Amino acid sequence: MTNLQLPRACRAESRPAAATVVWRALLLGWLIAGVLLLPRPTVAAENVASDCPDCEPAKKKCPPREDDLWIISTRGAPCLSSFEAAHPTLVFLRFDYQSERWLHAAPETFFSGPDATLPTTFWSHGDRVEDADVISVGMSVYQRLVKCQKVERIRYVIWSWPSTKLYTGRPIKDAAQKSSYALEDGYRLGWVLARLPRETRVGMAGYSSGGRVLTGALHLMGGGSLLGYRVLDRRAAVGPPRYTVVILAPAIGSCAFEPGRRFEKAPSQVKRMLLLNNYCDRVLQYFPKLYGEDAIGYVGLNNPAALGEHAERIYQFDVCGVLGPQHRWWNYVYSNTVMPKIRAYSLPSLWPVEATDDEAPRPMTVSTPAGS
Repeated sequence: MTNLQLPRACRAESRPAAATVVWRALLLGWLIAGVLLLPRPTVAAENVASDCPDCEPAKKKCPPREDDLWIISTRGAPCLSSFEAAHPTLVFLRFDYQSERWLHAAPETFFSGPDATLPTTFWSHGDRVEDADVISVGMSVYQRLVKCQKVERIRYVIWSWPSTKLYTGRPIKDAAQKSSYALEDGYRLGWVLARLPRETRVGMAGYSSGGRVLTGALHLMGGGSLLGYRVLDRRAAVGPPRYTVVILAPAIGSCAFEPGRRFEKAPSQVKRMLLLNNYCDRVLQYFPKLYGEDAIGYVGLNNPAALGEHAERIYQFDVCGVLGPQHRWWNYVYSNTVMPKIRAYSLPSLWPVEATDDEAPRPMTVSTPAGS
């Protein structure tokens, strides 16, 4: 009789011996015990605190803050005229922590309320920011500025100007129109700055075309004019320079701060200014097509020596090697290399009231402007 061997998959399972069962149980127990006794993987401190450098590694949440949060919007405002210059169309919104909503507020609360003398930071966004995105962009910047930072309570103001895309497929025409809007808003921001209490320490941060709003306001505070209009009440501008300013990828002409140019008075108003330029920015390289000159954000200041004594208060830093050619605000804000510089120049509470050159934070590397 021939013995037939069943295929491997069809073999009847045989019951293991008792000794085998015991050894298997012991082996399984040793394996489980070994796994339990292994040291648990720990999360590196830099992974927990990558955006929270001052927090202890064991803490995953930063201490809550209740800063005074505002939005000042000029969207929908009419073109600048004599009447508009005297009575700017401004919408004031203030964040209410109890209802967690942005509520309309009286301008008087902003200018003379109990928080009017808090260290104040203005954020001016860049071009093509829709109305619906203003809060998300502005609050993203705010979180990166103050999250887990040991700074006193501040007032943070999102300046919302009409930067919505107007012309599809016509970027130069669209940018030209926004340039005009930015100048008008420079006047309106100057009007606001002139009415702040003199003791209020003010910092500013702006991205790309938003930097034109800031420098326009500073030019007004220095006694200049925009579109033929001046800020008549400049009582708050009396005294030494009081503003700390940082501009990311400045979409401003490289000669704009020189005598006789559009923003010539702006440097006289800054306590310190940092220009975060990108000499490989693939968008700013086309700036001459619109303005006939290169952008500060692409080549740096044309002739720093022409600024005289004000030049020593203006610093430049080239981020090309850090950020590459992208022209995006979030690349700056979420860079662990660039963000500390933004924070140092936009949060006035980080500056001594009477900062000296030795006390003032400086950029880690000062770039050499083109043509200098």
